[in-house]
Amino acid sequence: MKNYNLENIDCHAALAMTKNAQSGRSLLPECGAYAPTILSAVYTDSTPAKNRQADAPQYGRSMIEMLGVLAIIGVLSVGGIAGYSKAMLRYKVNKSIEQVSLISQNVRSFFASQRNYGGLDSANHISTNGLSLIKKAKLVPDEMIDESSSIVDDDLNFTHHIFNAFGGGVVVWNDWEGVSVESCSSNSYCLESIKYFQIIFFRLPSEACIELATQDWRSSAMGLINMYVSSQESLDFGGLYDYCDEYPTGTKDDNEIFACPNGTTVPFPVPLDTAVDVCDCPNNDCMIIWDFK
Repeated sequence: MKNYNLENIDCHAALAMTKNAQSGRSLLPECGAYAPTILSAVYTDSTPAKNRQADAPQYGRSMIEMLGVLAIIGVLSVGGIAGYSKAMLRYKVNKSIEQVSLISQNVRSFFASQRNYGGLDSANHISTNGLSLIKKAKLVPDEMIDESSSIVDDDLNFTHHIFNAFGGGVVVWNDWEGVSVESCSSNSYCLESIKYFQIIFFRLPSEACIELATQDWRSSAMGLINMYVSSQESLDFGGLYDYCDEYPTGTKDDNEIFACPNGTTVPFPVPLDTAVDVCDCPNNDCMIIWDFK
């Protein structure tokens, strides 16, 4: 509130101030000697003009209001985190689909002039230069390879050098666990097995396992002949190439399935309820094997 010098105020200023104080109605009937006295009466403690500052709305926040704001922020944060988690899962699943498709295309293209995949062994399981060959031939995207990795899978007693979008290991080898033609010698089953190759993804969380198992790989991964899904990791899966010849309908167990292109028990793509049952991996240790010709 302004402090007015009422003794020295002139009549016209008094008229203007009384109009402002009383929303346009002048309390001075005319200019004269009583103008300062009347004006002083207008600005007493009981007048709206004097109390205007006290009556002005306050812009602070009460504790209850602040708690309400914090509660709303908390709800939005939880929703945002959940949305972010779903978006990241979708991104990694799409990335995994892209990785499997690209690797399968690269391997089939690189070995197109060969009659087999002898020596294809990213794990250096048998071959000593399998990983080097894969890197030089660009069979696997560079972003997936870490040659200096010392990450050992305790369940498999195996050091991973190729990793999927979920941080789990990846193995790319022929169907006889990476053997060469020479190593097969005269073993006819071995020689037939190395005409096929596998891409194995380890350490998949349940949600990713379900998404990847139910993907229709027939359109994105040419040459796929069967797919194995399990909630238990293992490397002992050589010679799977003829599984769907022996069990064309596919097979289903408590913790593993074999899906076949024309399967009736487990077809491509794997039915959702079947995938949910088998992809029960509380420790994020699901695995999927794609077998290609």
